[in-house]
Amino acid sequence: MHEPAIYLALSNISTRLHGSQLDALKNEFYGGGHPYPALTSLFTPEKLTTFQETIKILCKGNVDMEAAYKKVESARSTNVGDSMAAIRSFWSTYGPELHKKLIMSQDPDVLYKAEHDPDPKTREVLGSYINNYTDDTKAIEKFNQDELENGVYDYNQSGYAWNPEMYLKNARVDRGPGTIGDDKGTVTMWEGYLKSLDNIKDIKVTEDPEENRVFQQKRYKEYHKAFYNTILQRVGADWADKGNDGKTKIEKQTYMSDLQRRGFSIPTWRDVKKLEEPEYEQLVLNDFDVFMKKDTEKTTENEKEVVAKTISSLLEPTPVI
Repeated sequence: MHEPAIYLALSNISTRLHGSQLDALKNEFYGGGHPYPALTSLFTPEKLTTFQETIKILCKGNVDMEAAYKKVESARSTNVGDSMAAIRSFWSTYGPELHKKLIMSQDPDVLYKAEHDPDPKTREVLGSYINNYTDDTKAIEKFNQDELENGVYDYNQSGYAWNPEMYLKNARVDRGPGTIGDDKGTVTMWEGYLKSLDNIKDIKVTEDPEENRVFQQKRYKEYHKAFYNTILQRVGADWADKGNDGKTKIEKQTYMSDLQRRGFSIPTWRDVKKLEEPEYEQLVLNDFDVFMKKDTEKTTENEKEVVAKTISSLLEPTPVI
């Protein structure tokens, strides 16, 4: 569905589709759980233009890519065969790189440029692209099982991952023990969430180190806040109560250990309203500083061991909500 959507979006063929055909595509996106940025661009002429202009902006600075995209644009006014050939040549060469930028989880270039590019038109286009994709992914109802098996929701494939609150919404949380589910969707989500966090250390969107760090801090806060906003509303009131061993219930969870290795500290409060107060702002700032100093790299074997332990510890008999 992703590649066909690219052909539809870059060729303008979608503008000739019947209303019922466009409705079917919308149903695939929202109800079918297909989080492809090219697919959402087909829903209105404005979104289609924004998507095409976004691709054009992302080609800037690469002479060969710009030339290849000009051929795509020129072929739109010729026959369908020429248009398909131009898109095939363009996307087969530059698609992998552009895909990372379009989903924004691995490469947040779009997010940075939408705020900092010196050209106001570029900021406007990329801002619209982000808003369109955010609004549409929020409306997706659930993971699609076939897409899940095909790896579409993995960190390096899904547009969900850059928007952590949306990504975490699909996690199954057991309110009693405070564990998260061991189903494939939740495990995939959690692995992607952690990889997205780890990737923040490698972000380089500007040569200015201070400005780059501010952007990294902003991204870290988005993931940090999204986690607590999700978990605080979905665990029991006793989540911070200490047992005989002196540890809180949430502290014993494997997922919390994952996060503590990434700088997360455990708040003493459970009220989500605190996330909007200065106390939280200081907490996340301190956590970010710890995160940037920590080394979260692991060998492949260690990573497998952590995943195995996580899955094992998540198995709980209590019904999942």
